[in-house]
Formats: sequence, structure tokens, C-alpha cells
Amino acid sequence: MTRSLMEMKKNERKTVLLVEDDPILGDIISRFMQKKFEVVIEQDGAKALATCESVKPAVIVLDIVLPNKNGKDILTDLRLRGDDLGQTPVVILTNLSLDTSDRDEFFRLGANRCYVKSQVEFNKLADEVAAYASVGKFAV
Repeated sequence: MTRSLMEMKKNERKTVLLVEDDPILGDIISRFMQKKFEVVIEQDGAKALATCESVKPAVIVLDIVLPNKNGKDILTDLRLRGDDLGQTPVVILTNLSLDTSDRDEFFRLGANRCYVKSQVEFNKLADEVAAYASVGKFAV
């Protein structure tokens, strides 16, 4: 392939926004995601929506405990938008233990899936994200 064709191929890949404040974990997760997607990492909760607007991700993988703005508020703000970005699938990935009421709250707020970081295999997470990226929009 010529360089321009390779660049075109690369540009055809969908983007995942990973909102994760732990740089080591963000790097690990992005390595699994990079097999299928372009990955943009945002570590600051307050900048997450602006980053969404600039990269227009196919899927957002969202931590809950973040500096400056928590994931619940980000998810709420995202779902309140009246545009396509507000319909972006969101996968919650958190260190918090998720009991049934926690999961119900995240789903009520508009999350598509919820995972506890210590209980998820990142290759399976990447497959799940790929499934949401292929469906597009807010599909539960």
C-alpha cells in the first residue's frame, strides 16, 4: 500500500474516547482498543464533553471517579444534548463496586453497559465496544 492509502485506511477507523484519569490503566486499555479503533484519552472530567465535540467518537468508555467532573455528570450532560453526540453509546468502566441499584442508576442516566475494572477482560471490553460502534447511536 502506498502511504496515502494507509493513511486513508487509518482515517476510516472509528474513534473511541476513553475518559480515564489513571494514565497507566488508560494506556493498558487503549492498547486493547487500538487493535480496532483510534483511541483518544481524556484524563480530566471537565474536558470530556469538549473532547467529545472535537473527536466525535463512535463510543465513549467512561470512568466515574474523575478529577474536576465525575462520570455521572458527564453522562447526564451528554444525554441532555439534543444532537447526535448525545446519542453516542457509553460504556461505564469504574473501580466502584456496582450493586444492582448502582447499575440501575447508570442505565437510567443513559449508560449502555457497566463494568467494574477489576472484573473485566479488556479484550472482551474491546469486542463489546466494537459491537456498539457498529450499531452506532444510543442502542441499549
